[in-house]
Amino acid sequence: MTREAFTNVLVRAMEVHGNLSMIKPVVIEIADQNQLTVEYSGSIQRALQYGLVKLNSDGTFHPKDEMTRADAAEQIYHAIAYLKAHQATAASTETLSYTEGVQLID
Repeated sequence: MTREAFTNVLVRAMEVHGNLSMIKPVVIEIADQNQLTVEYSGSIQRALQYGLVKLNSDGTFHPKDEMTRADAAEQIYHAIAYLKAHQATAASTETLSYTEGVQLID
């Protein structure tokens, strides 16, 4: 799975599960923006705003690179921290079952 695909799935899942309100992100310039899949660019911008990911020192994201376990674990850690910090604004705090989580991804 690519970095952009994983980031897209994670952002969508946390927004649905966390019942997060819409944000108006300030568009962050990504040096390799031309390599992003158009459908994923919004999720990646929101992931940057949520603090799930950071750009490299040269401003690149490397969207087509394979996602490593370490990078996935780091993004998940930041997603959980963000959801915990914004629990009060979420209307639903139900825990999803494994099946519900998989359905969000598909």
